[in-house]
Amino acid sequence: MFFTVVFAVLASLVFGTYWLPKLLVACLPTQNLKSKYGAEWAIVTGASSGIGKSLAIKLAQQDVNVVVVAIDDELLELTFAELKARFTDLKFIKIGVDLSVPGYLDKIAEVTKKIDIQLVFNNAGFMLTGFFDKQYVFRYLFVQ
Repeated sequence: MFFTVVFAVLASLVFGTYWLPKLLVACLPTQNLKSKYGAEWAIVTGASSGIGKSLAIKLAQQDVNVVVVAIDDELLELTFAELKARFTDLKFIKIGVDLSVPGYLDKIAEVTKKIDIQLVFNNAGFMLTGFFDKQYVFRYLFVQ
């Protein structure tokens, strides 16, 4: 009897915290960001593959022009070419930068200064290893 009650409580907990929200989200309609925010341009970092590429495709499907930001390599070129070929009515801008190198934001700002970006998807990132006080970010922020 005790184990049955414990199992029922655990099953309810799993259903309520995992499956119920998943079911609710699946029933909701997809938001059209162009109509919701009046967005003409979006920027997606890490857009050459994975989640970032999927975000860029979804935005293009909603008729939003996309600035594709990723490390400047062959994968960025292929993704950019694929987007341009698939969505011929939209505009795409590619920016090849390494977000782990200081100064990347200056290049992004320079390329995008003439367009009005309404949506930002910061999908790229990197991980610092080692002691925090030895990192560039620490020295930049705290040591003058």
